[in-house]
Amino acid sequence: MVEINKIHLGDNLELLKQLEDNSIHSCVSDFPYNLGFMGKKWDTITNYQDWCYQRALQLFRVMRPGGICLIFGGTRTHHRLVCGFEDAGFVIKDEIQWIYGSGFPKNYNISKGFSKKDNIILSEQWDGWGTALKPAQEPIMVCQKPIEKNYCYNIEKFGVGGINVNACRVAYEEGGSLATNPSLRTHINGGNGGNIIAHEENRRVVIPNLEGRFPANIILNEESKILLDGQSNESSRFFYCAKASAKERNENGQIENKHPTVKPISLIKYLVKLVTPPQGICIDICEGSGTHARAIQELNKEGFVFNYLGFENDEESLNIANERIAVDN
Repeated sequence: MVEINKIHLGDNLELLKQLEDNSIHSCVSDFPYNLGFMGKKWDTITNYQDWCYQRALQLFRVMRPGGICLIFGGTRTHHRLVCGFEDAGFVIKDEIQWIYGSGFPKNYNISKGFSKKDNIILSEQWDGWGTALKPAQEPIMVCQKPIEKNYCYNIEKFGVGGINVNACRVAYEEGGSLATNPSLRTHINGGNGGNIIAHEENRRVVIPNLEGRFPANIILNEESKILLDGQSNESSRFFYCAKASAKERNENGQIENKHPTVKPISLIKYLVKLVTPPQGICIDICEGSGTHARAIQELNKEGFVFNYLGFENDEESLNIANERIAVDN
């Protein structure tokens, strides 16, 4: 067995082959999106679907039956990721949307293009036209290795198979109104936010779960939260997660982290909690600058005891990751 609670340097496919069958409880990983991001070699893959498929095959072997994978993808290419995992035997269960609204559009101005060609007529005709939408979300594939027989049998035998709903409930707004805080609606006829029980004949009441709202397949950042609040006061229904700040990336200025695609620690913590049983091993085969390992370190300090296992093929990124996990936070 490859040593756990460590990030290993090497090709993730070859490292996966060293793991024992049915030895991993969950996977939370930020795969390359294959967009040629900033000209990076790791984000330029000739056959992306096959690349995903080969890794999915090995993940399928090492995951315990019922184990869940949460894999980030890009909007233009994640269908190849999903197909690769489905072809390898995983059941596609859902898709989480991380919505942030603060991306920068990579848009070609058609009118300006014609202007450069001195084609004034077409430049005027195509004024205001472009070629791309502003990026505002990233999909996270939710897939599961098929369970044996039924959920209870599988969980009893392998210790995995469900999602930790209560650990990931979204807290109600403090105070607030009946619209934003269902805990104020206990025993009020109708509504939502909790269990519906029979109270009187032909009448139902809602008893909200005081631990918070059921986790949804949408995650918001600050900008999208504010926009949604302004329209409907509904953002409290969803988990809120800001993008990784420079302070977070650099561990309060203690290290230099140049990795271009750092995910926020709070987001990875939430995802790990959602699908990993206590004492379970959560793997990230594209560890990058170590956010997955850092997230599990923080969770352990908060009383959620998990083990991590990371693979990274870029030595510079691995060094950054090891610096981050060595920082005494």
